[in-house]
Amino acid sequence: MTFFGSDSKLKTVTVDDQFVLVPKSSLGSGASGAAASAQGPVVGSEAGVKGTDAKSSVSDRGAPVTPSVRLAALFGKLGTGRGATMGLKLGLKPLRIALPISLDISNTAGNLTAAVVAVDVTSSTEWAALASLYDEYRFVRGWFQYQPFANNAGFTSPSSTSDTMFLVSWDPVDATALSSVRNGCELAQHQLLAGAGADTTASAISIESFVPSTAHPQVFRWKPSKAGAVTVSASGAVNSWPGMWKQVPTAGSNGAPDGYLKFYNYNGLASATRVCTGVLFYEVELRSRK
Repeated sequence: MTFFGSDSKLKTVTVDDQFVLVPKSSLGSGASGAAASAQGPVVGSEAGVKGTDAKSSVSDRGAPVTPSVRLAALFGKLGTGRGATMGLKLGLKPLRIALPISLDISNTAGNLTAAVVAVDVTSSTEWAALASLYDEYRFVRGWFQYQPFANNAGFTSPSSTSDTMFLVSWDPVDATALSSVRNGCELAQHQLLAGAGADTTASAISIESFVPSTAHPQVFRWKPSKAGAVTVSASGAVNSWPGMWKQVPTAGSNGAPDGYLKFYNYNGLASATRVCTGVLFYEVELRSRK
């Protein structure tokens, strides 16, 4: 049976009691539609599939070559061209999804936040369901939409007034807290916010607001390097670099996090006081090996 008129390049054949559209060219010049329906698509030299013997019904390892195997060999040569859009390509592309996670940052000491947050994809509410369906994941990129708070009252100026700026950064491997805003600027991917305010005295400073005039949240974006690598922890554990394909069970708290978000800000707030709130987005790809 032919579709799309007599000049169509597709024919319908029967494989495993199912009708499948295949290119006419893959059936060989001597194969009729009836023969294809009875025997499945012809592969090997007649079908243009390298490495397959069309005259043999037994694989190299002695196992019978079923119609499904012949069909997979046939479809495998179609690549990602037009045939792939007609359901001729076996397998699925990796699923890409953004996982939102609420995040609050509080002062780690009086007048100071030097918080570190592990990039842990397992902390999202959707992860359990995704982990039951897929075998591997890859961290693609992340972004943090947030609003930092500020203390309107004057407070003692730090030794470096640049520390009154609000800094957020991403470190791919090290969980050590930052010691200053300048220290955070050593990381390639960082963001600095300058608060609206002025010195009230020679020794005190007042930061009124970090909120931009547009009233939209601040956004910090980061992504891992495309170059694959591994890291070795102090305990000797070998971990995959962020951005590499990893087994799902090793994600986040079950293995090495995909880097660390680091914050630093000197302010007039007490210890454990919330200084920042927002939503994290982890964009990941997931795939199955089967």
